[in-house]
Amino acid sequence: MMRRILALVGLVTFLIATGAVKRARAQDSQASAPQSGQVAEGKAVFQKVCTPCHGTGWGTDGAPALPGPAALALKYKGQLSPLLEQRSDLTPALLKAYVRNGTGAMPMFRKTEITDSQIEAVAAYLMESARKNPYVPADSTKKKPEESH
Repeated sequence: MMRRILALVGLVTFLIATGAVKRARAQDSQASAPQSGQVAEGKAVFQKVCTPCHGTGWGTDGAPALPGPAALALKYKGQLSPLLEQRSDLTPALLKAYVRNGTGAMPMFRKTEITDSQIEAVAAYLMESARKNPYVPADSTKKKPEESH
């Protein structure tokens, strides 16, 4: 009888623990997956704060690219996209480091200019944008010399 009670208590404990783990995993996956509201907020913030330098298209000075993409194209030489909206490597922590500290010609931004939650929303937007429109390096379509024969 005592063995049955201990077995039943063990089974109940196991089921409770398994349920707690499943709930924690579900919460983690929900927290790590960007929500559509967060992506929409990120897009709005990106368009307002980031697009003046990191948008696509011609600059107001007639240059073929805005300063951000032009500088990143020189830096990455086609290995990474110069367009932030095609980059899947820009985590919230990395974006926060660039935004808070600045880099090169990019100025730093204070929390009163763009909040940490807005930076996280921009990261979610960029990840979603890159997922929908991934970067394909220009040289990836070229055939290697041994393939062209």
